[in-house]
Amino acid sequence: MIGLMLAPPESRYLLASDGGYGFIVTLSELTGKSKSGKAALSPPKGCNVLPPQLLPEGEGARIALVSNEGRMLLFAREQLPEMTKGKGNKMLDIPGPRAARREEFVRDMVVLPQGASLVVHAGKRKLKLKLSDLEYYAGERGRRGSKLPRGFQKVDRLEVE
Repeated sequence: MIGLMLAPPESRYLLASDGGYGFIVTLSELTGKSKSGKAALSPPKGCNVLPPQLLPEGEGARIALVSNEGRMLLFAREQLPEMTKGKGNKMLDIPGPRAARREEFVRDMVVLPQGASLVVHAGKRKLKLKLSDLEYYAGERGRRGSKLPRGFQKVDRLEVE
């Protein structure tokens, strides 16, 4: 089990795979009628599913992704489509063969509410990125992302502050 989603039926979640693909879904769309369940996310070959992320209400939320190579991309939530099931759209550009061989994959993903800071954890070190610092990593969905500073490229996790 990767994650559990407990919220009102109208809540929106971000479903994604570590191959760099994802989409937004309403929780009510994930309810199945049969006992066998319902497949919602189809990860690319060789990729795993990331924990679902609850999307905050309102405008201005952004999605931050970081790869195991230390590339981070930040883009507006509005750039990602709402779907009911499937593979999703490309969020972070990871070449398919590299993702299938597990050479490169999404290490972590978070949803930043408007005005929030981001903390990057790399081993025992952490780097706090304020709103002005985050603009360097901002871009369009589907791009490669920008490298984090040396010493913070082996990211363990991202945290919203």
